[in-house]
Amino acid sequence: MSKLSRADLVWNRAFEGGSDNPRGGDEAFAALLIFHAVTFEYGVPYAVGYLDIDDRNRAKLGYNYFRIRPAVKLLIQLEKMTQDELILNEVLLNTQYEQIIPDYAYLENILKSYLSANPFEFAPCK
Repeated sequence: MSKLSRADLVWNRAFEGGSDNPRGGDEAFAALLIFHAVTFEYGVPYAVGYLDIDDRNRAKLGYNYFRIRPAVKLLIQLEKMTQDELILNEVLLNTQYEQIIPDYAYLENILKSYLSANPFEFAPCK
């Protein structure tokens, strides 16, 4: 059995709700991962309707923390749209999101890079 990398442990911790003493990187990654998981599974309109404003604001901060500025811009755009507009533009919005973040591997690479450059921004892994 291979040992999980620190990035894998941080990822799993974020997906499971975070650590007891999260640091900035933990909180930011967990926030963007929640939005991404719902969006990737169900689409942008569903994510906007399902996640409350606090979740979406934390996601914006998370994307910004990891310098994924196009995702921040998209979330700001979504705030200005009604639910009807979101549904009417579902295909376009989903395509825009997928162009920014095509898959989980993209986020994994960003996490690994950021974790390598800023290891103290994340709580220690057990």
